[in-house]
Amino acid sequence: MYFLSTVSSTVSCAPVFDHLRTCLKVTKLREHWDETNSKVLQRKAQLDAMLGDSQRYEAKRQEVDAWLTRMETRLERMGTVGHTADVLEAQLREQKSFHAELHQYKYHVELFNTLTQKLIAVYQQDDTTKVKKMTEQINQRYNNLNTSIVNRGKSLHSAMNSLHNFDRSIDKFLAWLSETESSLEGVEADVDRLGTRRDQAALRQLLPRIKVRLKIIFFYFFGKS
Repeated sequence: MYFLSTVSSTVSCAPVFDHLRTCLKVTKLREHWDETNSKVLQRKAQLDAMLGDSQRYEAKRQEVDAWLTRMETRLERMGTVGHTADVLEAQLREQKSFHAELHQYKYHVELFNTLTQKLIAVYQQDDTTKVKKMTEQINQRYNNLNTSIVNRGKSLHSAMNSLHNFDRSIDKFLAWLSETESSLEGVEADVDRLGTRRDQAALRQLLPRIKVRLKIIFFYFFGKS
């Protein structure tokens, strides 16, 4: 009787054990679902944040790209270095204005670099190769503009210094020419006073030719400018 009672009790408990096992499975399944759902939500939040950062990055990239394109076009339209003071002065003003704007905009380029570094640091598990490449291109274009305008400034200052030196050379030559003409006039006066008629006639024919040649020399070297 005891054996039968035990067997009967065990049989009657079987549904309870089955229910407990089912409950445990459901609990584990629910825990797994909660964990998976949490990871999915976390990844979604990360992707949403990445989308926001990417949109800010792209908006800034387009802004900087448009500015660089405008400045590159402006630089290309600058004429060759002039040869006169008024042209050089205008070109120097243009160069200084360009360089000042370039320096002021550096803040935006640095901000763009900051956005890039944030994307690379926060999303290390994602492919940021394209972002790095685009940022390198932006920085290279900015550096090229800066180098070009600095070199243009040096060329303009060199041309202006050469022009000033040229002006001083002209002043010295004119002073020498005036002094030479005065000396020739003095020689001519001395010939009139002391020389023979034949010498006077020869020198009077020679002196105008000397003056003409001096003027030809002057215009050959300086008249073209």
